[in-house]
Amino acid sequence: MEQSEDTRDIIEGIRLENEGGRLLLNGTDISSSDDGDRVSLESLTVSDRSTFGAADQDNANAVENTGILLENFGQLLLERVGGVVSNGVFLGFSGPRYPDQPFFEAKGGIALEYLYSTAATSSGDTGNSNVMTLQFDGWNQARGDYIINLKALAEQPSQELDTKYSYTLLSERLIQIFETGFRSNIRWELVLGNTLGDSPSQKKFSLGGPTSLRGFPQAGTLQQDNYLLTRVDYEFPLITTPWWGNVSSLGLQGTVFFDQGRAWGDELDLDEAEDRRNVGVGIRWGVDAASLIQIPLKFEIAYPVGDKDYRSPQFIFFGVLTGS
Repeated sequence: MEQSEDTRDIIEGIRLENEGGRLLLNGTDISSSDDGDRVSLESLTVSDRSTFGAADQDNANAVENTGILLENFGQLLLERVGGVVSNGVFLGFSGPRYPDQPFFEAKGGIALEYLYSTAATSSGDTGNSNVMTLQFDGWNQARGDYIINLKALAEQPSQELDTKYSYTLLSERLIQIFETGFRSNIRWELVLGNTLGDSPSQKKFSLGGPTSLRGFPQAGTLQQDNYLLTRVDYEFPLITTPWWGNVSSLGLQGTVFFDQGRAWGDELDLDEAEDRRNVGVGIRWGVDAASLIQIPLKFEIAYPVGDKDYRSPQFIFFGVLTGS
């Protein structure tokens, strides 16, 4: 199938190299991510467009009234994150992207995995495994100043392939964004994760870290089979006037936030788990590289609140490559 001009531009803007055993993305070393940072390469191919709900293309009324335009796609996965190296394939479909309209994407796949020990997952779980995964991601902008996003994931290793683990992992993340003014918003997240069965330490949920409680480390003592947490961020512009030409359009933002959550294993339940909280502040800056790749830079400092085990602040500074 012939690629569109936009697709060719995106592919040509990414350069992947192997230099002396190091993996380089556009000249940046991405080969040493073992503390939970995600390094992935996905190859997206639009293979078909179909209309769900209309049995006959000649029936224009059926297409217009009940049809949903679906875009089928495939993804190749090469990933190294949190002590797991994954190689797999995903197949899925997504709805059309229209402004102020609901959007969804659903996909499923299978990946072969290699487990290795890291500083954050030091229990010694190593060896080969695999995972079958189902994922859903849905967005809805009900009105101009409110956005809701639901992400859900389910994974389980196949006993027909090489693995010594038998578990079922479920994870859900609900995000609501309330626009409060010029480039300012309140972002609220609710995250729930549960694991049933015998899972490796790399598959445990970490209550501490950049994507959970930011005032706590990604320590093994905070990794459990289940967790529940909430995060609230208030983001606001640090520059609102057009200083130095386009400086104000670069998205330099300030943020204050509060996180709270609990993690527990089979020996405890939610009510018995330790309640942990933190507060923090930060600066975020979205760098647009040639309108092809957006690099959100973030610096945050978070402090545990009233915790008897953890008192030191955590500093978060990272850049994540995302498709624009």
